[in-house]
Amino acid sequence: VGQLKWNNWRFSKQGLKARFPWHLYSMQGVAKTYWLGVGAISESMHDVMNYNCLILRRDFGAVIDADGMVVAQTSPPPTSPSTAPPTSPQNNNTVSNTTS
Repeated sequence: VGQLKWNNWRFSKQGLKARFPWHLYSMQGVAKTYWLGVGAISESMHDVMNYNCLILRRDFGAVIDADGMVVAQTSPPPTSPSTAPPTSPQNNNTVSNTTS
């Protein structure tokens, strides 16, 4: 496990139109690499926690309570995602603002 220090992401209007946040979301887990925290999503603690919980639920089967605490794992974690980068964004990559 390692950490690379970098500056926070800032998505311009053009970057949002090009769906960069959704590209990042679809790349999560590729080659066993995750971009999480303020460097990946925004400076809002609420958004950072929601995004991290989204990844924990999707990739590790975590069950998360209303306070953002991992309370259970619904099933064994899936095998490692493909190491190939995604070729195009998925149409159903919607980030929810709920934590449960």
